[in-house]
Amino acid sequence: MKCFNQKIGMVEEAKKAKFLPNGFLQVLIFLAVFFGSQLVVGVGVGIIVGIMMAISGNIDLNGVEETVSFYMLFATVFVSIIVILYVLLVERRRLKSMGLGRKNLLKDYFIGYIVGVSLFSICILILVLSGNMKYNGMNSLRTVLPMTVAFFIGFLLQGSEEEIIFRGYLMPSLAARHNIIIAIIINSCLFGAAHLMNSHVTFLSIFNIILFGLFASIYALKFNSIWGVCAIHSAWNFVQGNIFGLQVSGMDKMVTIWRFEATGKDILTGGAFGPEGGIVVTIVLIIAIFVLFKINLKRNYV
Repeated sequence: MKCFNQKIGMVEEAKKAKFLPNGFLQVLIFLAVFFGSQLVVGVGVGIIVGIMMAISGNIDLNGVEETVSFYMLFATVFVSIIVILYVLLVERRRLKSMGLGRKNLLKDYFIGYIVGVSLFSICILILVLSGNMKYNGMNSLRTVLPMTVAFFIGFLLQGSEEEIIFRGYLMPSLAARHNIIIAIIINSCLFGAAHLMNSHVTFLSIFNIILFGLFASIYALKFNSIWGVCAIHSAWNFVQGNIFGLQVSGMDKMVTIWRFEATGKDILTGGAFGPEGGIVVTIVLIIAIFVLFKINLKRNYV
């Protein structure tokens, strides 16, 4: 943890907040903001989808959940806006304290997207080479490309939303009032807890999501920005579901370019939850965290 002995820009900016509650109160407020914004947006999407189905006359209750999930990817932008407005207007701290500064924005995002694609592809490569996953062919690009592009955009918004909430809002606030280690642990554990209601969830899948939270937290602090982890998160989900055709954190398979199928034991492949529920992802994330600690980016400190 030697690298966190230095002052980190986004944390120092968070210390200037006009409203900076203690950790316990901050977590309670965070839960209210998180669930409140999710509820408002979720209800709104549900109403819109219901109206669209009624107008079209195609009322298929079996497809409602899938349709709502698709539109929720895009609606997450409103959750991001609500959270950002809370930070700006209530805590009264700058966007820089959320890791949303303009400096190195495009560079950090591009690098992050490459990291996200690479990390998940390494997991799939290990599973294929070990005989625990097989390739079942490729779908017609003419058929799947329009929806693949739509999912690409949707995951750009959804991945950024979760990072804005956990690594942009919660982590800097806790780090500014207490310390960085506590902030990393609490936000990562809450990130894991937020996925407890996902389909086919297991202990290992939640542990892996917490590991991803640890990785994303350290990455954001190293780069003094959350643009990179927004990209990593979006890329990870997109390639998992729409390139390799696997479940995304328990979500059913969606339109995909390639078709891969898990053939090994659930402990390795993640089973119905998707690769995030398997021990291969555990190993890859632990190695990624170790590598992060070895990287020294002096530009991040003030």
